[in-house]
Amino acid sequence: MSMENLLTNGQITFEEWVKSMDNNSSYDKNKLLKIIADRKRAQQQINDMRLRGQEMLNEAERQQSIAGDISAITQSGYDKINEVMGNQEQEVAPALISSQEAQSRVGAPA
Repeated sequence: MSMENLLTNGQITFEEWVKSMDNNSSYDKNKLLKIIADRKRAQQQINDMRLRGQEMLNEAERQQSIAGDISAITQSGYDKINEVMGNQEQEVAPALISSQEAQSRVGAPA
């Protein structure tokens, strides 16, 4: 069975077919090898972008978690102040910080 038939029948890959060519083939082996290299480079770039995207999502989730923690700790502190102050007529603590405000504080410089 010829190499072209193996390729057509899916028994070998395009890359295997090109690498098996003789240098005096009717096809330009160097051009085909360049196509293979370009495809590999493009696929690596796609993989790298996917990885960076996942890292960004993970960081966003981490920042959201921190913002939630800040909000909960702040509310707990306000509750403690009100408890210590004996819940006088006017509460000392303001309302719970909104999650948006807490999130904006996470990335703010100290």
